[in-house]
Amino acid sequence: MALLGAAVTAALGAGQMVAGAIQRKKADSLLPPSESAMERQILQNTRRRRRALETGTAGSADRAAIRQMSKTISRRGGGTGQTAALISQAMQNLSQTYGQQTTALLGQEQQQGNRMAGVARDLALLRSNRKSAQAEANVQAGTQNLLASVGGGDMLEKTKKFLGFGNDQTS
Repeated sequence: MALLGAAVTAALGAGQMVAGAIQRKKADSLLPPSESAMERQILQNTRRRRRALETGTAGSADRAAIRQMSKTISRRGGGTGQTAALISQAMQNLSQTYGQQTTALLGQEQQQGNRMAGVARDLALLRSNRKSAQAEANVQAGTQNLLASVGGGDMLEKTKKFLGFGNDQTS
């Protein structure tokens, strides 16, 4: 009769292990990926816009419009020193504006990169903590099963104390 009880207990334990493995797999599939495609796209777009400002390709249409305005004024006979100063000031303002935009985009790029790294770090920490908890539970269950199989109820408490389980400082 004891053999039948042991077989039932073993079958129940195996069933619980399989159910636990299935539940763990489902839980793992619900975790988000460490890097979102949308977040990656935002970072790439920010980098592309910043590079366009740094290389000058983003401002080429604005600079061409200022040059065209200068040519139009010159053809109409209004190319005075004051007009040249206005055009020069327009180019400086454009350059300053693009410099500010480049600085802002660089900050956005860094924030986006840090945000993505933070998500990846948090998910890695979560996975590590889950694995540590599983390992700890396996060690404790293995110890209990081993001691229960040799019939050492008192031995179980001594082993727990030795392994550091249930250390309470009340005594």
